[in-house]
Amino acid sequence: MSAPLSLTGHGQGALEAIPLVDPWLSGLRMGIIMPSRKRLALAARIFVERLTSCMNRLST
Repeated sequence: MSAPLSLTGHGQGALEAIPLVDPWLSGLRMGIIMPSRKRLALAARIFVERLTSCMNRLST
């Protein structure tokens, strides 16, 4: 998490980190409320998709 902060130098790394944490928290909350395998798999897939898209944005 410290790499984006040091790369931008303007605190934009914190804004980039929000999409990383948010789907994980919402997926975790969804898994706690309705712990079905289908929901957990969906939350994990959404998290991975957002993680990769965020990483692609950081690498460009």
